[in-house]
Amino acid sequence: MRNVSRACAIFYIIALISVNVTFEGALASVVRIAGIVTLGTWIMSLMETKRIRRFSATHVFFFLFFGMHVLSLLWSKHPNETYQACYRIALMVGALVVIYDLFVENERTAAIATQAGVIGCTIVCLLIIRNWKLGNIFIDKARFTADGLHANNAAFLCVVGIPLAWGMLINRTTPWKPFMVLNAAYPFIAMFALILTGSRGGFLEALPIVAWGLITLVRTKGGPVLLAALFFMVSGIIATNPDIQNNIGRVTNIEQLKQDRGSGRADLWVIAWRMFEEDPLTGKGGGSFQPTAGSRVTWEGTTMGVHNAWLETAAELGIPGVIVLASTVFSCGLAALKSGMGNRAALVACWIPFPIVMFYEHVERAGFFWSIFFVLLIQATVSGRVWREKRAQLAYEKHRQAVETERLRIAQPA
Repeated sequence: MRNVSRACAIFYIIALISVNVTFEGALASVVRIAGIVTLGTWIMSLMETKRIRRFSATHVFFFLFFGMHVLSLLWSKHPNETYQACYRIALMVGALVVIYDLFVENERTAAIATQAGVIGCTIVCLLIIRNWKLGNIFIDKARFTADGLHANNAAFLCVVGIPLAWGMLINRTTPWKPFMVLNAAYPFIAMFALILTGSRGGFLEALPIVAWGLITLVRTKGGPVLLAALFFMVSGIIATNPDIQNNIGRVTNIEQLKQDRGSGRADLWVIAWRMFEEDPLTGKGGGSFQPTAGSRVTWEGTTMGVHNAWLETAAELGIPGVIVLASTVFSCGLAALKSGMGNRAALVACWIPFPIVMFYEHVERAGFFWSIFFVLLIQATVSGRVWREKRAQLAYEKHRQAVETERLRIAQPA
């Protein structure tokens, strides 16, 4: 039953990342059914194992984040929106408990969860490219995205999958051989899709990952040749594609960024800050920013979210909410730093986009954000555990050899 539950969870992870719709409609039902089936099979598997994996510090902080949403019902002036916010976070709490318990068992199960995350990110990339081919423009004259996602969120998923895919390829931990081709090709697909989104934040998130990728390529046999080929290929694509030229121009145009005030975000941030100043300790209640802020004209079709997870949390849950959210995110980063030497650079590179995207998008209750975050947490936890076990084994062997050497020395006749 454990393997059946993992199979259901694989589909659930992919769906959470790639099927980004509202809580209504047929596709939403697919995600909901996948979650229910995964939960049911997981509960049945617990009847066999009769135990659940030990929670990490990240679990505790995330549970507290959910608890603060529930507690804010006591003072929220918009209880319906707060109930909706609690519902969204509750779904992610359940996903964390189930997915973590199923895949944190060993290196192979962690690799399976990571591969599911890469598949979900690949679907997002392909949807971006599909909409580009069909001419389904997002908002600006040459920006494209995946269905149901803001272009910035789609760019985030493109970027965050790169170190996961290549990390498995370099460390030879791809769980299924046929997917080695996908993991090798993913960075190229993702970078092309990223450029199509025209996301300034996406390009910012990509900088540390590109640096990690370049260093990795230079150190790899045949890497410099591949790097040169990649440079000429990218140059050719840019030179012959006006959509890509337009998006690169948009990303590098600082004057436009100043004129449109960060696509209208600066105005929303001011509103959120004023709300925070009114109730710095409790906030207005989870999910209360939109009804409290009212109707405002925004740029480029942005919704009435703050487009800043940190500020939105400050406005809705106050200082304690920001502290708990930051603890959740940065505890995972600490786990990545404590992971094995072979995976550490890739996992840290994968983690960096998370706090960055939270500065310009309100993703603190988004399923796609937390699902890929849980995948990273699983990989970092398992990698760190394996690394500690190897170090302990090496220390034991070294001590045993020292004892044996000393015994032989004493046993030798004078």
